[in-house]
Amino acid sequence: VPPPELLMLYLVASTDADHEVQKLGEDLLRRRCAWDTNRPLVNLEDEKIARSLYRAFLGGDQTVPEIARATPASPAMKIKLVNLLCRSVTAANLFPYTVQAIFTCLYGEGTTTRLKAAGMELAVWVLRHATDAQLKQASPLLLSGMLKLLDNGGAGGGSGAAGGGAPATVGGEGTAPDGGTEASTTAAASTGASNVTAGVASLRGFCYQALGQLSVRTPELVTGTA
Repeated sequence: VPPPELLMLYLVASTDADHEVQKLGEDLLRRRCAWDTNRPLVNLEDEKIARSLYRAFLGGDQTVPEIARATPASPAMKIKLVNLLCRSVTAANLFPYTVQAIFTCLYGEGTTTRLKAAGMELAVWVLRHATDAQLKQASPLLLSGMLKLLDNGGAGGGSGAAGGGAPATVGGEGTAPDGGTEASTTAAASTGASNVTAGVASLRGFCYQALGQLSVRTPELVTGTA
């Protein structure tokens, strides 16, 4: 079986909840679907492959009956897919999939701080490598999305573990629900808050980086003189 046809199967395996399956998927990706070599087994500049990555990310078209429609990728799989999309100039030039994937990361149901950061990384890649014709279509949408994110303080998605932090719990006086002390619960919550804050800071950094790229490529849009 040609490596490109195995790519999606191995990607799914590499994000499986079972550690052994995940480990095997990662190993098979490295050995049979290498893309970071002088002679890659999987050519990420192949438009067919780039489109398949977006389809896996976004799921089936809304015009397809729900019973037959492919479901979107899981958050972990989406992060894997963004990692590959950010290695492909071809993928940066597939509007409207580019904007759909970025907005799904930023505002999609069940998004997380990590997924939002991945979305902004993809936005930076698109703004850097898209052709002028592609950018003309995508840049107004991306600008509005980034400004909205900054207006909201770059808040991470979800709360607790899903959002990158520790779940907050309230226990009785002197004892946490898991039998620990209030001090240990408070410390865990503080650590989670720190993780979320770091994630938001990283997200805002990507956002400003993307705005910088946008100001270079389409200064008239950013300055409002268009």
